[in-house]
Amino acid sequence: RATRPKTLSAAVVPVLVGSAIARAGGGETQWLLITAALLANLLIQAGTNLVNDACDFDRGADTASRIGPMRVTQAGIFSSRMVHNVGVLCFLLALVFCLPAFLLRGQMLVGLVLLSCFTGYIYTGGPAPLGYHGLGDVAVIAFF
Repeated sequence: RATRPKTLSAAVVPVLVGSAIARAGGGETQWLLITAALLANLLIQAGTNLVNDACDFDRGADTASRIGPMRVTQAGIFSSRMVHNVGVLCFLLALVFCLPAFLLRGQMLVGLVLLSCFTGYIYTGGPAPLGYHGLGDVAVIAFF
């Protein structure tokens, strides 16, 4: 539940659409890169959801009176520290899964994936979270 499976299609669709566009344009289907991108996107989405769960709880946004889908930290199922750490681990694993693509596609892709992980984290984490300053939706639109 903590990774919010219902939201994970937002990570799958861009990879499938991008792959289809590349194929339609005469590009070669490289299953290793597609699989790596799919796994990395899923991990970035899951990491963002986990960090959001933990940070919203820590900031007091998710209290016992919260209305909406259950959050594992708010419900006391896992500690915010554990949920936060697993979220960060998801970002790190996304980078690992992207290694083949980094080697084949270069530094620009490294920068884009790092920026995606960073933005996923600061959506509600860090000292000035985007979601708490009216920029959360802008980040979501820009990165999906």
